[in-house]
Amino acid sequence: MTKNMLRILEAVEDHWAIQGYAPSYRELAASTGLKSVSSVAEIVKRLEADGLVTFKKDRKRTIKSLRN
Repeated sequence: MTKNMLRILEAVEDHWAIQGYAPSYRELAASTGLKSVSSVAEIVKRLEADGLVTFKKDRKRTIKSLRN
């Protein structure tokens, strides 16, 4: 897992713990220091392929961590 993948995964978990709902890609970019929303989207796809997150592609704010 890359440093950015870990940052995104932790940001998703933190956002759920604090807010009670999934973060937007813009919020993930802002909280991790990434400048591009498309970079966040690519990392989320890789996290999904690795079985670490799940999300619905046709809906906003549905990303969830599968890490215990």
